[in-house]
Formats: sequence, structure tokens, C-alpha cells
Amino acid sequence: MTTAANIAPEARLPHFLSAATELDAAPLHIDEISAEATRSLKDARSCLRGEIRSISEDSYKNLYAELMPIGTSRSEPLSIRIARRNRDQLETVLSGSNMPDLEELLVCGRCVTVAGVLAVNTRHNAYFDVHGISSHSAYPGPALRALKGHIEFLREHGVDERRLSTRFEYDKQMPGDTPIRNVTILAARDSHAYDDFAHSIAHLLRTRRVVLTRRTVRMEGDGAAEEISAALAAITADDADAVVVVRGGGGTNAFRPFDDPILVEEVIHHPLPVVTGLGHARNVTSTDRAAFAAFSTPTAVGEALRRAVYGAEKRERVVRYGPPRAARDDARPKSFRSGPAEQEAARVRQLNSDMMAQNDRLRLEKRTAENDVASVQARYRHVLHTMGLRRIRTLSRIRGWAWAAPALVATGIALGVPEAAGAAAITAVCCALVAVFLWRGPLRAVRPARRPETFASHEQWEAAAMEVSTPRRFRRVWSVLTD
Repeated sequence: MTTAANIAPEARLPHFLSAATELDAAPLHIDEISAEATRSLKDARSCLRGEIRSISEDSYKNLYAELMPIGTSRSEPLSIRIARRNRDQLETVLSGSNMPDLEELLVCGRCVTVAGVLAVNTRHNAYFDVHGISSHSAYPGPALRALKGHIEFLREHGVDERRLSTRFEYDKQMPGDTPIRNVTILAARDSHAYDDFAHSIAHLLRTRRVVLTRRTVRMEGDGAAEEISAALAAITADDADAVVVVRGGGGTNAFRPFDDPILVEEVIHHPLPVVTGLGHARNVTSTDRAAFAAFSTPTAVGEALRRAVYGAEKRERVVRYGPPRAARDDARPKSFRSGPAEQEAARVRQLNSDMMAQNDRLRLEKRTAENDVASVQARYRHVLHTMGLRRIRTLSRIRGWAWAAPALVATGIALGVPEAAGAAAITAVCCALVAVFLWRGPLRAVRPARRPETFASHEQWEAAAMEVSTPRRFRRVWSVLTD
């Protein structure tokens, strides 16, 4: 394999981009290639020209974007980062040189030239650390021109002007006071986005506050827009109070069906409110702009729906039974307010309310910690499983070749010595069968075990999983988790 250290500095950038493409296809070599690329390119400045596809900002004021390089064979954008210190320097340089500011330069669809260094983060993902931006070479790219065409199409169909800005802002809550009881959701088959949405409204589903109906449609590929449009057209006001469209994250090309005019026009003219939760915050589509409400993720849709349902119930209680007692006491004149005993009771009620809120926060933190622990344990078990399979594969190859060698020798004897041909042939066949049996060790290792092994503790199972070296032992050890 050609390494990055053997390539001239001016040719390192396209080589690294092709290496990054190889990383996606062969993650087993990612540590070696990433370390090699980091050592070779950490001090080499390069220039990259491309089209901005998405922009985001983290809590540390670092800017992240996706840049589709021009003149390379990459089909997916490359991540770029502008650290906070570099961001402040760039804004100072641009403001002092009478050039457009950084916010005007970094617009989705604009083609820019950035200077910086290539790096690899702790997750072994390649990104470009930007130190400088050339404003003279910035011009609208194909994505920005397409975005302007989509915006004009939406404007012609009467979409609200605040949703047509290039810096689209997602909704924080459900607009209006319309009660939502029956919800029809469109999602792909085996969609994690549907699971996230259903998990966020699990309490509403258990208490029958909301009735959820799922319809499975394709969310990407040719014909996906027509299939989603047909599913929307089949939903009437008798079926639901609102329609939710969700899908998980993905590449830029995966969201093209949601810019299709057929689907956008169906969303605009649909008799029911259409709510979207497509991908992540960087995946803004024309369907989001045309929807009744658009949220950054499927989980955000569920949280907004939960707040809307609980808010409607609270307003209904106020209309039916009047405001809470504390609000009634505050509304009365001072001469008619409650005495010391009532004030003490109100203070106790406030303390109870604060304690309940604190308990809710603690339960949420506990649930988050449990999820983090479960995620770490799952990754650790995956590492143990992979290491065990690799060990069995290596030992199977060694043992298989050890039995294949006598088979080859016996075959030679059978062909060269007619007197011993019979015994040599039998020996060759037996050795070959044993070699094939040993060679198929990894396939036998992943079969379900008839009698899983029992362990007294998790530490004993972990020690066995780290030392397993035979297929039979491997499937007996790992069948404990599946059973």
C-alpha cells in the first residue's frame, strides 16, 4: 500500500481524500492509516476548494461544516472545522480588510477556498482544520443555486416568508392550540427514527393520550418522493389529527426526495398539519420549509408533541375548574388573603413541588448514566467478540495448513510410488478432510450452541471470553448472552 509519507506535499490532499474513502470501506485498517496520515500531514498546510453543504456550531463556539471538494473523486462531503481561536482571527482579518464577514462567506451552497491542515479526530474521522478563507474566490455553487430555485417554488405556493431564509430555524414547539389525539407517522421499515419518536412519547402512548398509526414507506432512492406523496394523499381528516414524517440521518444525496416538487406540493396543500423530523439539524430540505412544523430530529418532534398534549390538558383544566389555588390567592386583595397557616401550607406545597422536580431531574440523570453504561458495555462486548473471532480464524488457518501439508505429501507419494498408492491416498483424503474441518472453524464458531456454558459471575465469563480459542468453546461462551 502506498503511504502518505511517500507522496509529494502538493499531491497529499487528493491522496488523503482517497484514503479517507478507503477508510469508509475498510474500517479494520483505520488505526494504521489514520496514524500514518496524521504524522505525515499534521504540519503540512494545504488548500481545499469546494462547496459548503451544511453548517453547525457547538457549545464551544467552534464552527463545523461539510465541504464537497471540487476536482476529486469523493461522492460525500469532507468535514471541516473552524476552531474558536481561528474563528476570532478570521473575523478580525475580514473586518479589517473591508471584506464580507465570516457569516456571509459561510452559506450553504457557496463555493469557497479554505486553507489549513488535514487531521484525524479521536474517532478516527478525517476532517480539515481551517486556518484561512479566501473571500475573493467565493461564488454561489450548484447547491446554493438549487436552494434559491426551491425557495422561489415555495414562495410561489404561498409559504411563509420566515421559512424561506437561507439560515433556516427549526420550530421549538407545536404552533397553535389544536388538540392532537390521533397521529399517523410515515417512516421507513426498521427505522431507528421511528423508535426514537415512539420512545419520546412512550408515556402518551401508555396512557392512551395519543393513538399512533404507522405507515411504512421508502425514504430514499428513486421513486421515494412519489411513494411518500401517495401515502400522504391517502390520509384524510377522518384518519388522524396530524401527520408526522421522520427519517434518520444520512448523506446529502439521501435527502433528495424531500426536495422533489411533487412531495413539496402535496405537503403544502395537505388538509392535515404535516410535521417533519428529518435527519439532523444540518439536513434542511424543502419539505421542512413547507411543513406545518419542522424539527431538527425525530426525538425533538416527540418532545414537542408531548409538551403540546400536556399544555392542552392544562388549559382544559383551567377552563373547567378555574385557575390553581395559588393563582386565585395572588389575585385576591391583600385584606382577603390567607393567614399564616395558609401561607405555611403554601410554602410546604412549594417545597414538595421543588422536591418532585429535583427527583425528576435525578431520575433523568440516572437513566442517562444507565444508557451510557449500557453503551460502553455493548462496545466492550463487541470488541471481545471480534478479538475472539480473529483468534479462532488465525488458529484455524494455522491448524488447517498443518493438516494440509501431510495431505499434499501423501498425495505426492500416491502419485509417485505405486506400491503405496492405496495407503497414501487414504491418508491424503483423511488429512484433507481434517484440514477442511479446521479451516471452517470461524463458521462453526458462530453457530448456536446446544448447551451453553454456565458461569458463576460476569468476571468469570469475561475471562473465558478473552481466552477462548476453539469454535466450540466460543459458541458455548457467547450463547450465554443470546439465551
